[in-house]
Parts: sequence; structure tokens; C-alpha cells
Amino acid sequence: MKPSIFRLYDIRGRYPSQINEKEVFDIAANLGAVFGENKKIIVGYDARKSSLPLHLSVSNGLKLAGFKVVDAGLITYPMIYFLVSRLKAGGGIMVTASHNPKEYNGLKIINSFGTTLGGLEIFKKIKSRKPPIFRGGKFFEISKPDNDFQKKYAQYLSKFFDAQKKIKVVIDGSDGTAGPVVEKLHFPKNIKPIFINIVPNGNFFSHGPDPIKRGATKKATAMISKHKADLGVIFDGDGDRAVFLDDQGRQVRPEKIWRLLAIKYDFPRTICTVVDGFFMAILKKNAPPSFKVAVKETKVGHLFVRKEAKNWNADVGIESSAHYYFKDDNFSGSGILAMIKVLNVLSILPYQLSDIVKMLPKTERVPEINRRFFRKKLPALYSKVKKVFRSKGRIYSLDGVSVYAKEWWFNLRPSNTENLVRINIEGLERKKVLFLKKELLKLID
Repeated sequence: MKPSIFRLYDIRGRYPSQINEKEVFDIAANLGAVFGENKKIIVGYDARKSSLPLHLSVSNGLKLAGFKVVDAGLITYPMIYFLVSRLKAGGGIMVTASHNPKEYNGLKIINSFGTTLGGLEIFKKIKSRKPPIFRGGKFFEISKPDNDFQKKYAQYLSKFFDAQKKIKVVIDGSDGTAGPVVEKLHFPKNIKPIFINIVPNGNFFSHGPDPIKRGATKKATAMISKHKADLGVIFDGDGDRAVFLDDQGRQVRPEKIWRLLAIKYDFPRTICTVVDGFFMAILKKNAPPSFKVAVKETKVGHLFVRKEAKNWNADVGIESSAHYYFKDDNFSGSGILAMIKVLNVLSILPYQLSDIVKMLPKTERVPEINRRFFRKKLPALYSKVKKVFRSKGRIYSLDGVSVYAKEWWFNLRPSNTENLVRINIEGLERKKVLFLKKELLKLID
């Protein structure tokens, strides 16, 4: 087993040079050290060309290890949480590389409690075990998936609809696995969906599986204009991200979507990452006195957000990467559920989404900067940053190092997978933000 494919959040690499049928077979055959006594394991996969053969190898590895495999077929990642809970399984595995390009693939694994198991955590438990000999082919016949799984999940999500007025929404499936589920939703009569890129295609011809990448919103924006739609939503390759566009086709920050949702839904406790905290504080400060919400920050990444949301008994968790986690859905991270809740809120307001965005505070933010930097040199960099900025703001060391001032904020943190330092800067004035960018890059260089 290649140690390099075991990442902090999951198991991932290029196919077939880094991750392939043999690698995932060996991993699956050793998961007895990870899962508990419940031998029923749900296995599903995304739309990538390499996902089905990897899915077969995972299933055979599990069966060789004595597990009972329930083949979920083509599904979204949040569906794994739903199926593990509904079928009372011992865990779930999805073959997916989420929003990564089509040449990547990987495994996302959860236990019977719906807790995400990180790749590094799994590697520690199985690295000393001797993998069985890989003989190739099918050791066992894999049963055909229950075609009702998507239907049952769509029925479950449809119960969250509560729309009050007519809304037209453009829905971009990004050629991923969210499309078939969204098509099966029981939309209220006053919601008119306009589907694009809804059929799964492992080549991701539309714009790639990452809805945040440049150009990914182009077609959805054109369709919003053409159909005079009220909003648009773009899902990622495995359905756990949702990027929202307003009625003008402009992308809306997840923090603003959180504030919008709070109009209808109670969020007394909200989890966000250190990257989102500054703007969340601005939104709170400018909210009416009745808006009583406690916001707690955690490290960047769905592994940390989910864990902290559960530990703190939060009502919702959000990430600037377009992830939304709701308590009433066991924090599965369903992008589709986020869409449904946004539609419900917009249906009770006398405003367009663009009007609401204008009412909310605005900050200046530069796109995340990534610089090559060796991990062993990070402590010296952090020390230098703290020394330079200790008299200018509050220093926070939850994830890398952050400095908070009244009118600006920045964070430097390491990549969890590469020798990179990631820099996020935000403030009330563009001039100050650009000055901070210049100063920080000077320190790093």
C-alpha cells in the first residue's frame, strides 16, 4: 500500500499510477482493523470512468475479509451517511475523488456512527497488517445495486421542501452523481427546476467536477439570464458541495447563504472554519439584536467541521469551499439539502437573492494564495509573523497562525497534502488587504 495516497481527510491519488485496483483491494481486505463487529458495509461510487472497476475491487476485498457488501451503485457522497443509518450498517465506503479532475480517484470512508475516517487514521491501523495476495478478476459476484436507493434518498430529501411562492431555479449537476437524485426529487408545484449537465459522465465535459473553478458558472449564469430564473445552484462531482448564484448569475459566498438561511432556520450554534470566521463576525455584528447566534471556529476541512459540529451539538456547519452541514441531516454535507433550504427561505421573502446580498455587509478578499513552502520551516515562519504583527491584532493559532484586527484579518496555514502554505486575507478596505498581501509574501519569500 502506497503511504502517499493516505491523506488527512480521505484516500486519494491519480489513477492508475497511484491508486488502482490492487491498492484499493489491499486496503479493503484490511479494514477489519477499522470497522467494528457489524459486518454490513455500504459501497457506492461516483461517475468517473475508473470508479466502477475500483468499486468491484473494494467490494471483493471486503468480501474476502468477511464483510457483507451492500452495493449502493452510483450515488452521492452524502447518500452514504443516509444508507449507513437507514440500513443500520457497520460503515460505508464511496469510491470518489469528489471535486478533483477526472484522472483522480479515491475512497471516502465512514463508520457506523456516521463519523468520517481520515486516510492517515486508517493507515495507522492497517499499515502493519499483511495484505492478502491480489489475484485479479472477480473473487465474488457483486450483486446488482438496489435501484431504489436513489429514489428513497430523494423521497427523504423531498420532505424538507416548504416553499411558499413560485421560484425558478437553474440546477447544474456538473455531470456528476447529484443529477439523478435531483431529478427524482418531488419538487412542489411552485418550484420550477431547469436542469443542465444532469446526466452523469465520467469525462466531465461540462466544466469539470469542481464548481468553484474558473469558468464553472458560465453556462448556469447564461441559463439564469435566458430563463429569468431566481437563482442557480451548481453541485460538485459527488454532490457534497453547492455553489449558489443569484438572479444576476453572480456567485454568493457561503457565509451569506448562512445568513440567508438564518432568516427561517434557527442556528443558535454555528461551526465555521478559521477561514470563514472574520466575515461571519461581520455578519453577526450587522445583524438585528434578535440575531443571537454563537459561532465557533475549527480547522479547515470537512473532517474537522463535522467532528466539531457533533461534539459541540451545533445546528449547522459551513465552509467557504461551499460545504453545508445540517444537524437535522446528521451533518451529512448534502448540497441538495442546502439547495432545498435556500429555496424555502427565498419563497417567504419579498426580495430577489441579489437584493438580499446587497443588504448584507461587504468585505474585500483576495483569492487564496498558495506558495511552495517546506513544512519543517513553518514554525520559524509562524514565529516571524507573530513577532511582526503582535502589536497590530489578536493572534490565534488554531490552524496555522491567524491575526485578527478590527478592520482586517489574515491566516497562514499549511496544506494537509502538499508542501504549500495557504494564505487568506480579508478586510474592510481593499488598500489595506493589498498591503497585507504584499507584507506577508515578503515574509514568506
